[in-house]
Amino acid sequence: MKTLLILFLSVTLTACSLGSTAYKNLDYVVLWYVSDYVSLNKSQKSHLSQTTKYFIAWHRSNEVEKYKVILREFKQDIAQQTMTDQRADYYRQQIRLFLSKIRFYLSPNLTPLLDSLSDSQYVQIVEALDEQINSDKKPPTSDEKINEMKEELEEWYGTLRPDQIEVLIKINEKRKVQTPIWRAANQEWLENVNRAIKMDPEQRSKEIKAILLATLTPSDSPSYSEKEEWMQIWRLADDKQRESILDKLSEYQTLLDDISN
Repeated sequence: MKTLLILFLSVTLTACSLGSTAYKNLDYVVLWYVSDYVSLNKSQKSHLSQTTKYFIAWHRSNEVEKYKVILREFKQDIAQQTMTDQRADYYRQQIRLFLSKIRFYLSPNLTPLLDSLSDSQYVQIVEALDEQINSDKKPPTSDEKINEMKEELEEWYGTLRPDQIEVLIKINEKRKVQTPIWRAANQEWLENVNRAIKMDPEQRSKEIKAILLATLTPSDSPSYSEKEEWMQIWRLADDKQRESILDKLSEYQTLLDDISN
């Protein structure tokens, strides 16, 4: 689900993956993405741009070095083939910790931005989200979804083997069963946003902020997980695929070094 808060985070991570130029100019990237959801006035654009610059300054000063440490540990586990279920859980917890720190930073900084939005702008946002969540666009076929997962994974592993592709097919089957539940959750989320924007301005900002921050909290639901399947793909990796992963991690190390400067 693409909310303004998840958008802000995903744009940050996307900017990291695109390169240091996008990361260092994230304020322009965020404004461009936000324009898909709401038309901001000049003052709001200036405020959002400045807030984004403050976020990047905080993120670079406080978080990037921690990413480097975790990336080095991760790369070592890949190189030494010591990536166990326990180590994988450790890295998941580290990601949760990074997200919690971003939530902590964003919490007080969201309020002025939310307070500045008018009734008509909130309506505009909900209409854009509704169009996205309830799009009548034909969903991709199972083969298309599997091919998309395959292409994304091969950016890291190189060419996948048939036994690894079989695991992707299993993941897709699990997602197919889960899709109605995700759709219902998305619809409930949208209804909560729609209900919140009709409150008085002060209460509205509080409710919207709570909804957005909750969206940035990873799910702890024990009813659905793909971690066993992804670990199975890793265990099936050969030497050439592990080298491909190490090369990709080296690219990210170079990128983190670049954005630190």
